[in-house]
Amino acid sequence: MSLPPLRSGDLHIQLTQGGQSALRGLQPGQILQARVLTSAQSGGDTLLRLGGAGVEARLPVPVRAGQSLTLQVTAVHPRLQLTLLPASTGQVSMGGPQAGTPATTPPPLSTPQGPATGSPLPAGPPGGPTSGAAHAPLLRQWAPVQASQAPLMATLARLQGQESASMRQGLPPAVRQAMEALWRDLPRVEGITTGPGLRRALLDSGLFLEARLARAAEDGEVPPVGRDLKGRLLSLAQQLRSLPPASRGGGDAPAPTRQDPPPPFREAQPVPQGRPQGAPLQADQWLATLQRQVEGSLARLVMHQLASAEKPEEPGQSPRWFLELPLKGEDGVDVVHMRLQREGGHRGGREDADHPWRADLALDLPGLGPLHVRVVVRGDQVTTQFWAEAAAGSERLQQALPRLRERLQARDLEVVNLQCRNAPPPPEPPAREDGPIVDGRA
Repeated sequence: MSLPPLRSGDLHIQLTQGGQSALRGLQPGQILQARVLTSAQSGGDTLLRLGGAGVEARLPVPVRAGQSLTLQVTAVHPRLQLTLLPASTGQVSMGGPQAGTPATTPPPLSTPQGPATGSPLPAGPPGGPTSGAAHAPLLRQWAPVQASQAPLMATLARLQGQESASMRQGLPPAVRQAMEALWRDLPRVEGITTGPGLRRALLDSGLFLEARLARAAEDGEVPPVGRDLKGRLLSLAQQLRSLPPASRGGGDAPAPTRQDPPPPFREAQPVPQGRPQGAPLQADQWLATLQRQVEGSLARLVMHQLASAEKPEEPGQSPRWFLELPLKGEDGVDVVHMRLQREGGHRGGREDADHPWRADLALDLPGLGPLHVRVVVRGDQVTTQFWAEAAAGSERLQQALPRLRERLQARDLEVVNLQCRNAPPPPEPPAREDGPIVDGRA
């Protein structure tokens, strides 16, 4: 059966009618592993082993027999759509963040219980570290277009309300499915109150997507990334990019003025991001607004991946992860900006137990205002400091400190220091830079 012509630069996989029938029951966002049975040039027909069946498809890249591919279901109605994921191609994903973004090695299967000397999260890009000089062009590319996730999360939250029901139902089906999957899989506040829940949310933050796909492909396993934030954003971005420009609207409307947080360069500090108080969604512009928010969020996520990558010019460096977690609550979504790192020591060295883990968090919660938190754990000792910029928030936190101390001690932790200040956090000493990433004079 003939297939429709392949569009230039598209990473869609086109299936015959028989292939469509063989893959019923899939859900948007689902990640699949396929093996190429017959070699083909870009745009040529090939046979894939997928879901235990042979499926005829046309791929947008050349493939060879025996090659493993990682695919994502991007839509199921009106017809099944599959997209090649970056781990399969090593290419740029259609105007989105770099598919070759430095990612980190997947974690051990077991999670340390209580304070641990080993890393509970991935560390180090699978293909070897990338130099700071190699990162510079990528940072220059993504820094100008990165944007906070908070406006996107506010838009998604507003679309869940009854007043937006007609607008939601008027969406193209594939866009609605991708958007609903993104909203459904956002971590909830109560879900991160346990160690395993927090670890799962961190793993699904998008920071480790490519590494987890690569590890699963190497091991011949199904990658556990169905709820990954970057995967969900890529799926929604793909559907929005495929819409005709006229259907998105907002072509003549200027981009809204916004105060985005600074780009998350490697030595930057986490910054609080409050819930935006946006204007009501305009039916003739909101799809264009949604696409800007999705693309900005993807660019910022790539910036965090770059900031978390190892630097080969610093051998023995300690692990560090820089990321954001959108947390879904009863009345909205709050974005927590965090940096996790090991202070001093060498990765995997015997002296690791002598060097503490440190977490720096920044958030802006209703009723508390901008808030910075630093938690340092060394063995079974913990130090926690809060800096609340609003007086009311500082007072509420002061009242809650005794209860927090009791809960920490109930976990057999020795509380070395626990305090809250009504002030911004103190600046950290400047770190060595690799040179300017963005020239302000340009």
